[in-house]
Amino acid sequence: VFERWRTHHPDDTVLTVVTASGGGIRAAGWTAEVLTRLDEASDGAFGRSLLLISSVSGGSVGAMYYVDRYGEGEGARTHIRRESTRSSLYGTAWGLVYGDVWRWLPFGGNRDRGRALERIWAQRLATDSTTIWDWWRDDNAWRPFHIHNATIAETGDRMLLAAVDSVGDANTFSGLYPENDLRVATAARLSATFPYVSPLARPRVRKGVPAPTAYRLGDGGYFDNHGVATAIDVLNDVLDSNRGIKHVLFVQVRSSVAEEREAEIHSGGTYALLGPILTLLRMRSAAQLDRNASQLEQLRALWNETDPAIQITPVGFVFEEELSLSWHLSKSEIQAFEGAWTRSKENQAACRFVLKMLNATASDGPETDPAVAEDRCSA
Repeated sequence: VFERWRTHHPDDTVLTVVTASGGGIRAAGWTAEVLTRLDEASDGAFGRSLLLISSVSGGSVGAMYYVDRYGEGEGARTHIRRESTRSSLYGTAWGLVYGDVWRWLPFGGNRDRGRALERIWAQRLATDSTTIWDWWRDDNAWRPFHIHNATIAETGDRMLLAAVDSVGDANTFSGLYPENDLRVATAARLSATFPYVSPLARPRVRKGVPAPTAYRLGDGGYFDNHGVATAIDVLNDVLDSNRGIKHVLFVQVRSSVAEEREAEIHSGGTYALLGPILTLLRMRSAAQLDRNASQLEQLRALWNETDPAIQITPVGFVFEEELSLSWHLSKSEIQAFEGAWTRSKENQAACRFVLKMLNATASDGPETDPAVAEDRCSA
């Protein structure tokens, strides 16, 4: 992956990786907002520096539309934002009523709400049948390498849906099933198998898919709702073969803030019943954030010791409003993404920092004037 990127960017010294967290259509919309706005503000320099997007759940949907229209200009960026926030809930409802109910009958077929959702997303791509290997086989063009993170239901391990045989110690679709390909929309749907909204799914047992490894796949958020573990694994491989990279921007796109909860006053009986489940769910989120922060800091320390010339800098873009996690947004909710971009001091500061690093590090030229950067980020 790095060698391909380097072929298309022989002189660049700044490299960017993006992690896009889960969170239904809220995550899809925010991911698309951040990626396209950074492209606009940097006149495309952000996209050119982008090596990898490691996405989870709803973040996979927004990232899918970005990679699909990568490099096509202003009109494409508007399209990416629009498609990422379009309702898909009717597909889920149709699949539930006309697919899931009838598929148990002998003549019911194999349609369900998951397939209906996937079909809607595929129709919004430039080519609905595009596969994960189609994007990679185009040697004449570069587009960011996109890994959709899913979780194996039987083992709880990661499953990476991408055109790559191995990443760290994670399972990969291409590594387990080397004779098979996967549609991009299917990869996004598997990564975004939101509990009960869309069903777990597995490949059919056939040539190249032996029964013992025909795993059921669930939402990537079960293992890591932020995609950070996968991005760190890729970076370790990339920096081992580094040629000329001075700065790595580690951009984290999060569709929610870490919750700070007060003590809940409930009866002992209520918490005796619900307490274990609530504790488990909240522990999962807290543990993932702590683990990711620790692993990222270890990565920075390791490479600072190995090669002090390489700087790894985390940059975060956080959506703080509470919106629906389902696959439908109202008009005012869609407008909230632009508001979160232009009115958040933290997100504007993060944008200006990205522009500063892209300008100063990529070309070894003068830094972007702060006033110019502010205008570009808020436009």
